[in-house]
Order: sequence, then C-alpha cells, then structure tokens
Amino acid sequence: MDDTVVDLYSGLQKLWPEHPFNGNHWSVCEMLQITNEEFWAKINAVPTFWEDLDFTPWGRELVSYVQFKNEGIVKFVSCPTRQPTACSGKQKWIRKHFGPDFDGLTLTEDKTICAKRNHILIDDREYHLKAFQDAGGISLTCPRQWNDRSFFANDPLGYIQRHIEEWEKQSWYVSR
Repeated sequence: MDDTVVDLYSGLQKLWPEHPFNGNHWSVCEMLQITNEEFWAKINAVPTFWEDLDFTPWGRELVSYVQFKNEGIVKFVSCPTRQPTACSGKQKWIRKHFGPDFDGLTLTEDKTICAKRNHILIDDREYHLKAFQDAGGISLTCPRQWNDRSFFANDPLGYIQRHIEEWEKQSWYVSR
C-alpha cells in the first residue's frame, strides 16, 4: 500500500515541512538526520497519521484499473510497522476509502502468504517482490525513485498497465 497506492511521503512531508521529500532516500531517518526513535515518536504523536494519508497521484486510477482487470476484485497486502497506530490506521484508511464492509486487506510482514499462481503483487520494494515471486506469485515493480525501475517513476500507472496488458497476451497468464 505505502508508496504504491498510499502516499506516505506526502504524509511525512506534513510532519517535516522544512525537508523536501523527493523520494530519493530509502532511509528517511538518514535524510532527516534523526534517530529511528525520534522518527516514530513524531509519527505516533499524530494518532490519525496512517488513516489521513492521501492516495498517490496515480493510486485511485491504479485501484480502478486492477478492479477492471480482475472482475471488480482488489486486495491489499501491507507490511505494517510495529508502531501502535500503524495497523489500526491502515484498517481505518481502507474503510474510509473502500467502505466498512471491504475485507481485502491483509496486514503481514510476510507478503508471500498471498502468493499464488496468477496473483500479482504490485510493490515498490524489491525484496517483497522477489520473495513473492519465489513463493509462486507474479511480481510487478511500482516504479519509484528508490528502486530499479526509477527510470519509469514519472508514470508508474502507465508502466504497470503496459506490463499487465503484455502478460495478458502470454500463454502462462490466466486471468480470473
């Protein structure tokens, strides 16, 4: 979810307005020159931090595209932090944007539990994608400035759409 559909960096920018969050840093603490404890303390001081995050600029359209390609079904798998408000905040974010009956959120440190044939993980972190693919799923990088698809970071949605449309032409890919 974070930085694929949910704009975590804009939320961080609101907490540290004096620092430009251009997404070029994997380690926000290093960029801000603060400790991990200081970072999480500031986030935890805002009880609604997670639920108040916005969509990425392409997030709504990405969700609509996946729903269109998958008979209306979209699932989210998110690796929450161990901070007290992360899990409940992400659940509230989902309910806020998809309604109280939406049950397509899995919160887990191990995204491979959702890996199955023709299940696609769209993520910005290579280690999640590799593990998901090794477990039998299909992985697709959401281009961001910090990953190996950074060249396409100006159009993540177009990149994702092109890959899914190419896969649909392949004999190994079977849609729902």
